[in-house]
Amino acid sequence: MHVQDREVGQAPHRQYSCSTRMAARGRRRGTGDNGFVNVPTAFVNQAQLATIVNAAILSLNPQEVVHVAYSIGSDSTDDPAIFFRIVLTDVASREDRLADVTGRVASSLFDSIRPIEIWGLTPYFSFRSFSEQKIRNDPEWS
Repeated sequence: MHVQDREVGQAPHRQYSCSTRMAARGRRRGTGDNGFVNVPTAFVNQAQLATIVNAAILSLNPQEVVHVAYSIGSDSTDDPAIFFRIVLTDVASREDRLADVTGRVASSLFDSIRPIEIWGLTPYFSFRSFSEQKIRNDPEWS
């Protein structure tokens, strides 16, 4: 499933009150009422998203990040998602730096793009070193 166009700034979830619907059906409030149900909006304007993602990628430290690729699709629960594939420099991939670098890169992309709040997309981040990518030569990561 591919995610399709949606207006920027539109809330990623619409809230519907269960009690309002139950009252309309003649049911009493308080029996089985869960409050609000979140219904995800799965429409994304991919051109607008690409502009924001590219700006976020340019803000990453080139001494740490070699390349970022991404795709939009569904995760294992069929929820709309954005999958980032990030190639790090070999220096940034060293064991003593890896946790700090991956956390910083993921946080930077998350804060700049705001995939959940603005786009209704759950972000997933995968990392690989430059040396590993050279060996694997995976086109999805290029």
